[in-house]
Amino acid sequence: MAFLSSVAIGLVAALALVLMYSTLAPKGRLTIYLALASVVPLLLLWLYLFGAYRTHSWWLFGHDSLVPHVLAALGFLAVTVGALVNVSGSLSTKTTIGVLISTLWGVIWFNGTLLVACAMGDCL
Repeated sequence: MAFLSSVAIGLVAALALVLMYSTLAPKGRLTIYLALASVVPLLLLWLYLFGAYRTHSWWLFGHDSLVPHVLAALGFLAVTVGALVNVSGSLSTKTTIGVLISTLWGVIWFNGTLLVACAMGDCL
C-alpha cells in the first residue's frame, strides 16, 4: 500500500502542475467537478459495501458483485467527461487531465476498497 500511496501523491502532483500551467478556462469549476467526480462515487460505493457485508441483499448487488463498482466508475466517468467537455482549452491538455484523474481514481478505488474489505474482516 505504501507504493500505491506514493503513486497517488505523484499523480496528484502531476495533476496540480498540469492544471496550474494549462490554459483551460474556467479552472476553478473544473477542479470542483473533478473533486466531486472522484470523491462522491467512491464514498457511496464504500458506504454501500460497508452495509452490504452485514445484510444479504439482492444477488446482483451483493458485497461480492462487480455491479456497484461498475456503477461508481460510470458515475465518475460521466461527470469527468462532462466537466472536461464544458471547459475551453486544448484537446491534449484535456486528455492529459482525464488520464491523470482516471489513474488517480483507480489507485484510490483499489486502496479504499481493500481497506473497506479488511475492515470487514475479508482481507486477502
